[in-house]
Amino acid sequence: MTYDHKKVALISGGSSGIGRALVVEFLNQGYQVVSVDKTPFEQKDQLKPTILKNLICEIADLSNASIITNLIQELIAKLKKVDVLINNAADDFRHGFTTISLEEWDRRIRNNLSHYFIMTQKVGEIMAKQGHGSIINISSICAYQSTSAYPAYSTSKSAIIGLTRAAAREFGEQNVRVNAIMPGWILTKKQQQLWVTPKSLTRQIELQCLKRSLEPNDLIGPCNFLSSDASAAITGQCLSVDGGATGTNP
Repeated sequence: MTYDHKKVALISGGSSGIGRALVVEFLNQGYQVVSVDKTPFEQKDQLKPTILKNLICEIADLSNASIITNLIQELIAKLKKVDVLINNAADDFRHGFTTISLEEWDRRIRNNLSHYFIMTQKVGEIMAKQGHGSIINISSICAYQSTSAYPAYSTSKSAIIGLTRAAAREFGEQNVRVNAIMPGWILTKKQQQLWVTPKSLTRQIELQCLKRSLEPNDLIGPCNFLSSDASAAITGQCLSVDGGATGTNP
């Protein structure tokens, strides 16, 4: 089966949270969507059959370079093209700076950064041959903040900005655009279950100009913009989607 008649979007971490919201959005737009994640797609039965037929779910260990490389090559061979790539998957597991082992550090970097490089490299190559494409890397405002409790995550999110700018320069001559989005604290189910407390949420909203919690759907508009012709002259940029939490505080 080939999908040349449709636009194709490839999204990592698409089974839940921000990724799931983006998968559903691009399906509703008529894209052929491939979700690559370590877990099954949440609430798949809630999608309309008319759009569900355009969803491919691949379960893979995103920290394993060989697995991801082989999977992306197989997908490209089958799909023939990719119009939009959204590198989104990440794990903000809490850990201490002085207690994390080197092995665990390496695994976190592979999971949160290395697969961004692999997917950008492989998909960027096919986009360059097409002569068009948009790559969106999900970073975080923690790249610009002094944070504690997840140094591997913060390091990865900072490096994603450098990766974005390097790739934008690398693929620009082939009309492939590469941009980053830096979300603030997005209240996914995981965040609510593991990290959110009334005190921490109140503090976060105090930091924001917009006095409300941020939801996964708040990433839909920015991703639509950066994947569309409306942003045809925009590349190598980092867009904060944080309710005004950064850059506005004294």
